[in-house]
Amino acid sequence: MLWYGQCDDKMIGYSDSDYARNIDDRHSTSGYVFILGDGAVSWYSGKQKGISTSTAQAEYVALSHATKEAVFLRKPLAEFEGNSSRDHEEIVIRNYHHQAALAISKNPVFYSKAKQIDVCYHFTREIIADGQIELEYCQTKNMIADILTKPVAKERFEQLRLMLGLMRDC
Repeated sequence: MLWYGQCDDKMIGYSDSDYARNIDDRHSTSGYVFILGDGAVSWYSGKQKGISTSTAQAEYVALSHATKEAVFLRKPLAEFEGNSSRDHEEIVIRNYHHQAALAISKNPVFYSKAKQIDVCYHFTREIIADGQIELEYCQTKNMIADILTKPVAKERFEQLRLMLGLMRDC
């Protein structure tokens, strides 16, 4: 069951990818999860449509999917808080155990080194510039979205399950 503890109004998203793990077609896996209070409110895991040519590209594509979800979640979160007259404040997305993806999303000059990334994914950069989301570095040990993108050891699985707010039925 999902367990929601005391809920503050800060929504935190986690975005991750697993670069080219599928040995048949070399597509990467994207995953994101959004946590409100102590429990997951939105999550996704799926194969990326195109083949990424670098880890940075795979992470950036995953971040683009998470960004679109963050933009969508701002409105219901504002309504949930009883403030439907305006969108919710920014949502923090944690990612980036890969620093190149962080640089691509924040620095337009860096883009010249990443032209293979589809223009549609630069939506993320616009949303950051508009202040709708904020990006933060996340250490691998705290990356909750790992459970959605790659196989993990049993102990790590149990830790991530608890971080998602998933409890065993008592």
